[in-house]
Amino acid sequence: NIIDTIRSRCQIINAYYEEENEILDAEKLETVSDYIKNIELDNKYALLYNKNIFLEKKYTREETINIFLEIFKIYNDIYTENNEEIMNKYSYISNQDKIKIAKKLKVINNTIDKLSMNGNINLILDSFVIEMR
Repeated sequence: NIIDTIRSRCQIINAYYEEENEILDAEKLETVSDYIKNIELDNKYALLYNKNIFLEKKYTREETINIFLEIFKIYNDIYTENNEEIMNKYSYISNQDKIKIAKKLKVINNTIDKLSMNGNINLILDSFVIEMR
């Protein structure tokens, strides 16, 4: 009974993984707001914002994905007109037509997918800014 002997000497470890939906802190929410504002209003400086502000904060990949999930949520709330507070805060987006917002939602979703695939974050963020124009 070699298998019983091996089994008796092995340590059994049970691992339980829970996915946590990270709630963004105030600093990250401010980053989301500033990032959206930069892309929508100061578009010609948005690439500089990536390098000078966003990347300097040295967010982890997971934090960056969570930031983009929040950006997606904001654009989705505007698209579906579900959240009056968001509609007022980001009136410069809610004034755009739904087709343009839907295209931006697709770009944001594609960016989240790219970030999840372990690509170069700098290039992904630059691509995001360019596609959002």
